[in-house]
Amino acid sequence: MELHEVMEFLEAVQKKKEEGASGLGRELYNLERYGRTIATYARDKPVGRALESWLTDVLTNVYAASALLDERGEKKLSRLARGIFEFASALAEDIEQYREWELLVVPSKAPAPRAAEACIYADMGARPAVGERCTWLCGEVEKEKYTVSAAVNDLSACIHRLADKLAVLEKMFRHSHGKCLWSDDADPTLVEACKAWDETTVKFLNNRLYDSSDYAALRGWIRGRRAEFRVGSTPGHKTHLDLERGRVEYYDTDRDVSEEMKKLFEEEGLKCEVTYEGCFCEGLTEENAARVARVLASATSMDLRIPVLAWWKDAAQKIPEIRKCRDEACRVKLKISH
Repeated sequence: MELHEVMEFLEAVQKKKEEGASGLGRELYNLERYGRTIATYARDKPVGRALESWLTDVLTNVYAASALLDERGEKKLSRLARGIFEFASALAEDIEQYREWELLVVPSKAPAPRAAEACIYADMGARPAVGERCTWLCGEVEKEKYTVSAAVNDLSACIHRLADKLAVLEKMFRHSHGKCLWSDDADPTLVEACKAWDETTVKFLNNRLYDSSDYAALRGWIRGRRAEFRVGSTPGHKTHLDLERGRVEYYDTDRDVSEEMKKLFEEEGLKCEVTYEGCFCEGLTEENAARVARVLASATSMDLRIPVLAWWKDAAQKIPEIRKCRDEACRVKLKISH
């Protein structure tokens, strides 16, 4: 892919992610139905352009689903989505061989050798996620007899399984407030903590203390006595609040940020240690959870604010004491307290 094509793809993925599990689930059900149409009604006809367009949409939506599931800690389902993505990518490579000049004519009975190899990745992802394989013909026929039509049919079946799981996940997180989502069994303390975090992120945004892409990526999910927060646009920039174990796990490879977060967390009664992976603390309780969550809002875009004090210009006009601070933790505490 050319660079501009990569950028367009990633932009499309981000838009799909913002639709959430319900939007992606609906789109995947539509893609599954259209895939069945291609596999069944076009069985003896050329399917080049229709197939190419369909695969582009499949790749975009499945990649977005994988990223969303990763953020929510749904590792098994994310692995299923990645397996489907590998399968669809291989089929896309197969149909490229049928290009002649600028024409794309793909007989539906044409062999799909790359897809015949890659379909196993979808099944490998499906077994731990849904308890069984998701394809019908993968590995059941000789590879040279595995056709484009068979591959589309198998891919559609796997997409359906992923859409079903997204539908269940959406029902699980059926309560929401701002950037917070929670399940029926969510601990009320963590729900209120998430609301406090969300309220504080709005304050920081209104004072231009966030990069816009970081703010767009923020999310909080609560199940039972555990909450997970996406605190920036960088993959893996997340935090776990675990009331069951009394732990806070803040993941960040920027040590300067982790050191500032350690100061802030310890102000709220936690005992923390900084490692190359982030800042990890003990002492989370029902009494301090909301305060810890408010502090967590400051982690977003902190790597940008630490070296450039100009980020604090608007906030300092409202809170002049900020100008006297010598570190980020001091500025954050003043901002949160006003």
